[in-house]
Amino acid sequence: MEETNVKVEGQNTNQQAVAPNNAPEPSPSDNKPTDAEAKLLKEVMAKKAKIDEQGKKIEELQKISDSIKELGGLDSLRQIVEAKKEADKKALEAKGEWDKLKAQMVSEHQKATEDLRKQVSDLESKIKLKESRISELTVGSAFANSDYLKNRTILTPAKARIIYGDYFDIAEDGSVRAYDKPRGKDGRTVLVDQTGNPVGFETAIERIIASDPEKDSLLRASSKQGSGSGTTGGNSDAKPIGNIKLSAIDMISAGLAKLK
Repeated sequence: MEETNVKVEGQNTNQQAVAPNNAPEPSPSDNKPTDAEAKLLKEVMAKKAKIDEQGKKIEELQKISDSIKELGGLDSLRQIVEAKKEADKKALEAKGEWDKLKAQMVSEHQKATEDLRKQVSDLESKIKLKESRISELTVGSAFANSDYLKNRTILTPAKARIIYGDYFDIAEDGSVRAYDKPRGKDGRTVLVDQTGNPVGFETAIERIIASDPEKDSLLRASSKQGSGSGTTGGNSDAKPIGNIKLSAIDMISAGLAKLK
């Protein structure tokens, strides 16, 4: 009976020795701080961050203080600031003066441009007036003194000039130059004689009227005799037939017309 008890007691002893090894380990949640601890930790970290920030500001202020000392103190710094303000003020004043000067220059330029335009306009008017006078003394005089217009057409010199004035221009040498087409028409060429020289006004106006589709209504009755002539008027070999001077070619043309 005693041995049995001893064994039992031994078994119990063994069980008690093993029991601590099989005990559950503490979980991580057992080490988690409480809400109060977490809050306190956050406040500490926030204060530490502020302390670090204040430390940086103190360092910056110390650098500024050292710089001020190097510049000679606050009085010297104030003088530097005032000098900078004064320089900025003068710069603004100079800019304002430049703006005024620039505006004045623009105004003067516009005025000079307007004066130049007026001078150009006046010169153009004077040139046109001179050209008109020259035209009257040349082309106008040629129309006014034309024997062909007076004796062989029903047109007055003024009306003839209105109709055929654009066929004539003033050459560089001041002479009247006749063309086969009015001014502004394409292919306009100078009327020339058989030698290639520009024809005179009388020959030119005769040719121009002879090419007019309404020439029969413009010529006098006596001028219609021997029609087909009138393109070489003013030649030295022209012979009179009544009151009309015809060239040898005109006389041949008139004779052929009679044979027909």
